[in-house]
Amino acid sequence: MVLCETSLLPDSLMGIWLLYSLAGVAIVMGLAVPLFIKYYVNPTYEMWRWKTNPKFPSADMVKVEIIKSVKGAFLATFAPALSTYLSRSNSEYTRGYCGLDEKHDLFYTAKMFFFTWIISDFYEFFYHWLGHTYDALWEQHKSHHRFYNPTPFATIADDVVDQIFRSLPLLLIPVLFEVNIDVLFAQWGTLFCIGDT
Repeated sequence: MVLCETSLLPDSLMGIWLLYSLAGVAIVMGLAVPLFIKYYVNPTYEMWRWKTNPKFPSADMVKVEIIKSVKGAFLATFAPALSTYLSRSNSEYTRGYCGLDEKHDLFYTAKMFFFTWIISDFYEFFYHWLGHTYDALWEQHKSHHRFYNPTPFATIADDVVDQIFRSLPLLLIPVLFEVNIDVLFAQWGTLFCIGDT
């Protein structure tokens, strides 16, 4: 496939993390900037008339969103970088694998895609619910809700603990289950990252 088997990835964990982080920032900005321009730089009455909060966010709040999103991309990519590093080095600590083989054919990979989708969606809901339910967790999660009128830059503008917990399944799922790393990352990138924008 793509990530696990490419020779373009560095061999070190820190190198993989840096590469993933830079790609994460590029993807977040590549998705957020065009949406921001469309809805905040050149809005029309038709676009804004259904908004529950018609005020524009201040430039300072947008700046905070952008800074937190860049930091969030670096934090959110550590778990997948570690997962990739462990899988590429055939570590005993992971069951994640690269590519297809006789044991992990297309049917198995499709089955695991739906399995990980269900557990990932539940995990996303559950950790978010916990962040709203318990005071100690709310203290960590509340910065996610500080933007009264969020722009597309606020999609991953979370604090450290939130980002770590948000991306933890990308490390835990391959530790617990035999899963194709490339498919898992594509799934998360599409359903939970791009879908959130």
